[in-house]
Amino acid sequence: MDTKTLLFISKGGTNAAIAALFVRAANKEGVEAFAAYTDPQLNELDGTVATILAEDGLDLTEVTPLFLGDDLTKYATHIINLSTNVESDKPTYHWEMATTDGRDIPQIRQMLEELRWEIKGLLEELTHPH
Repeated sequence: MDTKTLLFISKGGTNAAIAALFVRAANKEGVEAFAAYTDPQLNELDGTVATILAEDGLDLTEVTPLFLGDDLTKYATHIINLSTNVESDKPTYHWEMATTDGRDIPQIRQMLEELRWEIKGLLEELTHPH
């Protein structure tokens, strides 16, 4: 099986890091995930999100978002935009995802759960094509 390399892209990197962390936690053979950000001024991981994920045994610091460059998009086999619009000749997905700014813990948990379901569906699609 060819390795699927998923590149999650978000403006500040937190959402992309969360998505990549969820993929890595799923531990699917033949799938790897990375995170990138497009706006250096927003590149700061959200401490509240990190705490919520830690309660589930996930360490957000395990994924370091990288500044988006051509090398990353060339390396990836799939591009997943999280409220960004990076174009590519690779299979590209566009998912809307709100920022966690100003949201309370129950709202953030709901956002994370929705992202987990998106990730689950994507992994199913990539590892068990119909």
